[in-house]
Amino acid sequence: MSSYLTVKVIAIVVMLVISIAVFANNKSSKKREAEASVSVTTQQPQQSEYQLRKEGLLRFEYSLLPTYVDLLKKDPDQEVRLISASIWKKDIESVANPVYIEWDEISCEVLGDWKTEYVFFYDFPTPFESPLAKYGAIYVNKDKQIYSYFTLEKSARGYMLCSFSNEDHLNYGEKGDMSKKEFFREICGILKIDPNSFNGWRLAKSKSSVVNYTDFGGGRKEFSVSDLEIMTDLKDDNYESFIANHNYAVVCFYDTYRGPSKLMLNLLSEYAEDYKDRVVVGKYDVYGDGNETVRESLNVTAMPTFLFYKNGQIIQKHIGICERDVMKSWFEALLY
Repeated sequence: MSSYLTVKVIAIVVMLVISIAVFANNKSSKKREAEASVSVTTQQPQQSEYQLRKEGLLRFEYSLLPTYVDLLKKDPDQEVRLISASIWKKDIESVANPVYIEWDEISCEVLGDWKTEYVFFYDFPTPFESPLAKYGAIYVNKDKQIYSYFTLEKSARGYMLCSFSNEDHLNYGEKGDMSKKEFFREICGILKIDPNSFNGWRLAKSKSSVVNYTDFGGGRKEFSVSDLEIMTDLKDDNYESFIANHNYAVVCFYDTYRGPSKLMLNLLSEYAEDYKDRVVVGKYDVYGDGNETVRESLNVTAMPTFLFYKNGQIIQKHIGICERDVMKSWFEALLY
């Protein structure tokens, strides 16, 4: 009888030990699963952000820019889309999340005289995966109606040069990690144009410093408006107060590298002097640092554009050049 009780006690103890071991093991497994779940949860947003950034850049480089080129073929005033970061952000919202793109990483320079033949150059963020691009370039020849978009794309073996549109994607082969100068000369070779025929670099959209581009075949070609002191420099942050504080105001929206802007600013400065006791005149550089909001809100897409304000209301708008007498008549109409 005593031996039977002994065996029974031992069996119970063994069962208890097994039960405790199973319970401990289950608890440990659940803890490991919970830790793994937390790990996956914390890692998932990083992976998602990575994919969203890639998707956004792909959409910008291979969807928006080719679309802008197509629009430019039909309407020259669509040029503003090629350099306006605020337009980029707004347009990309319909196809991708713009939050994950560092827009200040994308710079845009313009090479050429802006009359008939010029090139927009884009310096994209460093491509971290194929087929993201390192550079982009839009070649415009208005006389010949040629509008071409080229990219230097990251590939499995390095970089390849391509031309891209919404219909075609042509590959010109592996080129290696080219410099911007080499990229430009390769494009000139494809288009059969002389790279030395281009002169005049202009920083169109960037917060980076301007580098020296004289080795591309020409120096900078801009005119200075610093001597036009009689006209107030306007920016997004002082435009509204300038208009609100004066009964009679004239504003010229201009850029610093087109002949019509230079011509009309010089003419406007004469009338700003003649009417300085009655009319204030301001000049707004459409490609100046931070100047985007006012231009877009007023739908200014061509330069020069003149707006004549009376008591805060626009009573006259003119785009392009005009005769001296016509400009004078507008000043007179503003006052009477």
